[in-house]
Amino acid sequence: MRRPQSTTEAVPSPLAASCPGRPASLGSGPVPTLARAVPGLALGLLISAPALARYRRMAMTDPLTGLLNRRGLRWRTGWVMPDTAPSDGWPPDPPVLVLDLVGFKIVNARYGYQAGDCFLQEFSRRLRARAPRGSCVARLGGDEFAVVAGRQGTSSA
Repeated sequence: MRRPQSTTEAVPSPLAASCPGRPASLGSGPVPTLARAVPGLALGLLISAPALARYRRMAMTDPLTGLLNRRGLRWRTGWVMPDTAPSDGWPPDPPVLVLDLVGFKIVNARYGYQAGDCFLQEFSRRLRARAPRGSCVARLGGDEFAVVAGRQGTSSA
């Protein structure tokens, strides 16, 4: 992409093709000038609230199982920093169950990755269905899962 010659020249938006109804350029004025001065700001200015919610959801969930990922678990429980207290009604020391599916690599090796993916999806569905009400269920990665119990009286994650 070439650089604009003046501050009044329109700047092509990288989201124009993927966001119907959005302007094809930033135009001129204080916002486009600021967007040119701070790379990446234009993306933040052009993303709609529903799109931002969708991107946040994508960043917080595991694409295979639909469970929270590590980032989503920390965000949901308020554990952003190791020494901070959980927020939003979570108890200070909630019970945590960490599961590691020992021998899972054999499933992938013997039956293939597609069978392994189906197994992980079904395991995740059953784990979520049996988790205590108000708990968070997350896939930490590979064959590791966590259930953080707490927040009684709310819907399960």
